[in-house]
Amino acid sequence: MNILIIGAGRVGRELAKVFSAHNDVTIVDNDPDRLSKVAEDLDILPVLGDAVEPGTYEAFREKDTAFDVAIAVTNADEVNIVACMLICDLMSVARRIARINHESLDYEAMRARTGIDMFISPHHQAAMSVIDLVEHSWARDIIHFRFDCVKALALQIDDENLDGISVYELMKNFRGRTIVCAIERYNGEHGGELVIPRGNTRIHLRDYIYFLGTESDLHTFAETSKIPLPKFPKRCVVLGANNIGIKVAQKLIEKGASVKLLDRDEKECERAAMILQDQALVINDRHSTQGIFYQESLYLADLLISATMDDEYNLIMGISALRTGIKRAICLNSNADYYETAHSMGIDVAVGPKLATVTGIVQRLSSEKIVSESSFLGGRGMVLHWVVHEKSSVIGKRISEIAFPEGALAVAAIRNGTAIIVTGDFEPQEGDTIIIFCKHESLASVKKQIAR
Repeated sequence: MNILIIGAGRVGRELAKVFSAHNDVTIVDNDPDRLSKVAEDLDILPVLGDAVEPGTYEAFREKDTAFDVAIAVTNADEVNIVACMLICDLMSVARRIARINHESLDYEAMRARTGIDMFISPHHQAAMSVIDLVEHSWARDIIHFRFDCVKALALQIDDENLDGISVYELMKNFRGRTIVCAIERYNGEHGGELVIPRGNTRIHLRDYIYFLGTESDLHTFAETSKIPLPKFPKRCVVLGANNIGIKVAQKLIEKGASVKLLDRDEKECERAAMILQDQALVINDRHSTQGIFYQESLYLADLLISATMDDEYNLIMGISALRTGIKRAICLNSNADYYETAHSMGIDVAVGPKLATVTGIVQRLSSEKIVSESSFLGGRGMVLHWVVHEKSSVIGKRISEIAFPEGALAVAAIRNGTAIIVTGDFEPQEGDTIIIFCKHESLASVKKQIAR
């Protein structure tokens, strides 16, 4: 596919990284330094131009350049809206997507007036990332895919009875319904390690085990497995009275939890108190020091969610929360470099607004023509969506006969919108989308293998 991205900032770069490996990507920005950086790292076409200048798009039209989708993801809502309107007027593009930060807009009315097919709200996407972790109270991490019919949830092994058990033993009663697709392991000497498992792989105490399946099968597994699962939190603390914090607080209240919402900005607290009314205790903590956990008896909480826009602050408060006795901490984070630090300390990570925007766009571009790859576990692992074409050499073969490199595992297939958990006797068919988990260092070998 031919994809046009407007904006070479953080979101634009990440989108280009996801799509450029298997699609033709053009990226437009008015900053030559940003463009050169993206062009150095990725196989894309950089175009220096103003996103709100008609001439930028007329140049594409004069060259008869056709795009399947245009994605406007600059930091400015008005730029994204105008860019999509110009693209609609001056070019032939099947789908137009705009990143919009203001959530009070009437999206349906704007869709009719602007020609924008899809709006993506960074704050809404980030809030859903947090809420997803809260609603799946036993999941320490969640990996989403382009397809809503399947997801991967991580559970940390705390039961000594499971220390040393093989993946096969753990999953033998769930074969064909759920699969262990990755193991995240930490130790003092080597830091974080990603294990792409086989049936004989041994599970260690404190491992994060990633289970992949449909929502219903994962729920059944969680209910019937021998792994002890935590209950939904009753007492919750949310740091950050921004749109994300308020959305999360509302969801917790809806689920019956008692919520305390803190922020150092007095006006933000007043706004949150007006929205939440008397359903939550809103506290204006002007200093936001670690001592607040004792001053307001927050250490008695079951869950802390740090949802400010400051990654470092979120991480520090998450560490402090666990040390004071709060049972679980979820921190908003947009920096992949902090992922390992957070997980090694027992903090769960929810994707921040910018990275959540990327995830939301990739998930919604669910056309089978789009092949993409994305990272997980802070970049140590990769997820590849591989579409089996009519001339592929794998058609007619069992998946066990395909020589995937060490550190790679085909875990699921999407066929006609239905998820199939891959076992050794699975045979790929034309049009299937195969989901492959692999280590970052194995990615090139995997791509070479599936290109045959």
